[in-house]
Amino acid sequence: SLFIIRCFLSVNFVFAQEEFGTSTVIEYVVHEDGRTQVSHTITLTNKFSTVHAISYNFAIRGVTAQNIRVTEGQENLPTNIEVGNGETKVSIDFPTAVVGRDKFRTFTIQYEDVKTAVRNGQVWEITIPKISEIEKYESYTVGLSIPNSFGQPAYLSPKPNSALPADNNISYFYQGRDISNTGVTAAFGKFQVFNLTLRYHLKNPYKQRGQIEIALPPDTAF
Repeated sequence: SLFIIRCFLSVNFVFAQEEFGTSTVIEYVVHEDGRTQVSHTITLTNKFSTVHAISYNFAIRGVTAQNIRVTEGQENLPTNIEVGNGETKVSIDFPTAVVGRDKFRTFTIQYEDVKTAVRNGQVWEITIPKISEIEKYESYTVGLSIPNSFGQPAYLSPKPNSALPADNNISYFYQGRDISNTGVTAAFGKFQVFNLTLRYHLKNPYKQRGQIEIALPPDTAF
């Protein structure tokens, strides 16, 4: 028999947990211009021999997803994309069936986003959304790759489970349970530059010249 599996990614997840085992690896690869390549590699495993997935639906919220592409191996999968109400809905059809208990299929959803990394003065700020309903996944891993040109991290919250440096970038890895409630926030750069305009209202209550002290912002970390 046939079974339709429906899933809403990034915010809400709805699917038949008892029929399928689901695991996913999400990778955020940030380029030097701030453009971010996002990939969701999803594995669906049949728990029964009598059902298999014929489609997979998901929604991306809070992200301006561009150049969406879905592949299984080297093949592009048929997709239908709808944009509206602040979200992008993607419906994926599986032309071939994967039948049998413990049989699985792995496919990848790729898109570009320009909001994950934002440059604020001399600092790059990174935001990865939190994971909802993490309990419905057998495993969930998130990777964040940052170019070395961004500089050292000013902060990383929460602390990653591991980090892997390379020649041109460094990758940070998280387990889904660690970011299910908070997501990831980070900033990279050694310093920040602020331009300030200070206005003081001074009034002399006397009829003669005098001196007065004014306060200046101190040079502190805050």
